[in-house]
Amino acid sequence: MRAAPTAQVLPLVSRCELCCIQSIATPTCFEPTEAEAIAATLAFLEEHDRCWQRDNYAGHLTASAWVINEAMTHVHDDIRYLLVAKTMEFVVSEESNHLAWVPLVEVVTVSRSTALRRMAQKLAA
Repeated sequence: MRAAPTAQVLPLVSRCELCCIQSIATPTCFEPTEAEAIAATLAFLEEHDRCWQRDNYAGHLTASAWVINEAMTHVHDDIRYLLVAKTMEFVVSEESNHLAWVPLVEVVTVSRSTALRRMAQKLAA
């Protein structure tokens, strides 16, 4: 894997953002697809000066954290809701990249999200 971008490569990057880039560039991968996703993210960061800004037309980087205590006993429950729309119409917002109604049986082939595919499989069962 190539070296993490430096402040000279991305001159508008803050110290905090540079630390984030370095942590992305030196990951511990548990699955082969993670390495592919990291490579794509790093390429995106190099190609777009405003990769942190919502007004970047190509997209922007967001992040989240899973906070646990030192004993690693913190429980993190992820609750998902099934919402049923009364209409087939949807509204495209500024954060929408692509919206479409997808038949439930096609979700497993269309979505790259493991969680979404798993939910679709549960509903189809």
